[in-house]
Formats: sequence, C-alpha cells, structure tokens
Amino acid sequence: MSAKEAGALADRVIAMSREAVEVGPQLLVTASIGLATALDGADLDSLLRDADAALYRAKDAGREQVAWFDLQMHEESVRRVETDRDLRDALCRQELLVEYQPAYDLRTGAATHVEALVRWRHPVRGLLEPMDFIPVAEESGLIHRVGEWVLERVVEQAACWATVPGLRVWVNVSPQQLAITGLADLLAGRLARAGLPAERLGIEVTESTLADASRLIQTLEEVRALGVAVAIDDFGTGYSSLARLTACPVDVIKIDRSFVADLGTSRG
Repeated sequence: MSAKEAGALADRVIAMSREAVEVGPQLLVTASIGLATALDGADLDSLLRDADAALYRAKDAGREQVAWFDLQMHEESVRRVETDRDLRDALCRQELLVEYQPAYDLRTGAATHVEALVRWRHPVRGLLEPMDFIPVAEESGLIHRVGEWVLERVVEQAACWATVPGLRVWVNVSPQQLAITGLADLLAGRLARAGLPAERLGIEVTESTLADASRLIQTLEEVRALGVAVAIDDFGTGYSSLARLTACPVDVIKIDRSFVADLGTSRG
C-alpha cells in the first residue's frame, strides 16, 4: 500500500468511527491512528514501533487525528531510548543529585520550607532538569528506583536540618509511586532510620493525581496519618475542581505560576 492510499484509508476509518455504536444505549467511539513508512531494510518490529510513536502524537494532538511518523519523532524516539539506557547506568554510578529550593516568609525573612529537586549530572549532556528525564523514567518504570533514591537522600538531609525551627522539606512523588502499596510504610521506615519527625517532611503530588483520587485517597490518608504533610502542585492547570479537594487529605495547595504571573495587573 502506498503512503497516499494508507492516508486515505486512515481518514475513512476516522470518519466511520464517528458514527454512534448501538449496544442498547448509544456509544460514541473515537479513533486515533499512527502511520509509518517502511524504509529500506526496516523490520516489522521497527515499523510497529514507529507507528506506535505516531499514534501517541495523534492522541496528544487531541485524538480523532491521523499522524505520520517523521524524522522529528525518530529523533525523539532515539533520545528516549538513550535516556532510558543512560538513566539505568546513572543510578549505579551515582550521577543523580538533589538540590534544594528554599521559600521564605517575606515578613520575617526566615526560611519556612525547602523543596527537593532532583538533577542528573549527565557525563555528556551536562546537568539535566527533571523534565529532561523524569517522563522517560515514568514510561520505563524506573521512576520507582529514582523516587526511592531521592526520598532516602531527602530524609537524610532533612535530618541534618533538624535544628532549624519548623523547617519542612518537600519532595515530589509521582502518581506511579502513590499507586504502589506500602508507600506509607516506606516513608515510616525512612523517617525512623534517620530519626526525623514526620512533621518535618511533606510530599507533593501533581493536580493530575486528583483525577484518580478514589484509588489514591487511601494512600494519601495513610501518609498524613504518619504526620507527613501533603501538597497539591500546579493546581489549576488540569480538570480538578475545588469541590474535589474536599475529598482529598491535602494540607497545602500550590497554585500554578500561570495564575500569579500577572499579579499587580488588571488581568491578574
């Protein structure tokens, strides 16, 4: 089949998928299609991998779309594979590090808390920020190893700051980490080992976590029962409502920067 014929077929599939399906009640179905061209010497596995990458591009574009695999996707795919491979080595070579961003009380000038931010000192690409490798870690399942490594370092550092009155250290926890059983037990063990009071630690979860709050709310409640605080990060950018917060054990809401960037203006 030529590329032109494949594109036309994909368009017809998208059009037909818009017709409601009768199974008693009407069901609306959406389809997203990724297409790839078999280059000289390409095997079936490579073709399917490329088409799958194009499929995700179609979904990201809003669904009910057709997307072709192109050079940019190829480069992104190669970069993901390389990042995944290098990150596995980085965990063994101790290339990850944690930096701390303080927040201050503007009335007194005293530091009230600090946020832990993981970085990767890549031997070739230099110092990488979380967005350069955390999404890959989440896709590959490495986020659990990365998260446990970060948590251990953060608790140890927080214990070193135990003499600073009221200072809490916040650490980001991915939805995948929340989904595992025993997160509260893991936190309790780390706190006990470091001799750190639970109120000196807080976990941050993204607003998207609230979309599956019914499944994760028990984990958050167990974490708060330890005395560890819970914060929602980047609130206001997703689909969560204030009403949903009433069902979530949350201590702090961090409003997304897009809502405060224009403070002091009529729009803000």
